Amino acid sequence: MDLKPLGASVSNSLLIAALNEKVDAIAAPPFRFADHLTSFAERVSAEVKFIPQTFPEFTDHTADIHFPNLFSLADKLLGKELLKDLYAEELLILALGLYGHDWGMAVSLGERELIVSGQLTSGDLDPLWLLEDEQARFQKFANDYKIALNTNGYASTLPDSHWREYVRLTHADRSATRAKRFFEKIDGGVAQSVAAVCKGHWLDIQAIDAEPR
Repeated sequence: MDLKPLGASVSNSLLIAALNEKVDAIAAPPFRFADHLTSFAERVSAEVKFIPQTFPEFTDHTADIHFPNLFSLADKLLGKELLKDLYAEELLILALGLYGHDWGMAVSLGERELIVSGQLTSGDLDPLWLLEDEQARFQKFANDYKIALNTNGYASTLPDSHWREYVRLTHADRSATRAKRFFEKIDGGVAQSVAAVCKGHWLDIQAIDAEPR
């Protein structure tokens, strides 16, 4: 597989090396592993630049820093032997999950304005890829945090601290939604699996165990 567009640090990782080996062993792969992984990574990489706008205090989440660090950490935690024991499909989902799990933290200033102003409509879901019930979720958050809203669900003022908390609390579901929409017309199983990983990284272990298989 040619995964050079992912950058040397990622494409040379143990995880990607194991994925390469498994894919090369498949006579006629029914899924274009390299193409779909690369296109997903490029889409997410282009949008994580919005994370520092909301969370300037976070460690660097730009693509050139964030993703190499995640793949390096995965290599250290899982190790070469365990990675070699995984199937190509499992390695792919793991790689996609590393890219996509915090994608929902990337909410642009334009998206923030739509949500906070109460002007978000179904037509804004694509290509912005917000939650289908984003407006209702924000209104519930505003009620829980005693944020004054007008009859249209508009918040005239919203401290940055409250906005950060709203994005933080909803980011896993937003990541899952984006990943599912990205892959649903490509492969339904991949769409469902990557969405589950994105959602699952925010859940307690008991909640993960209770999820239907």
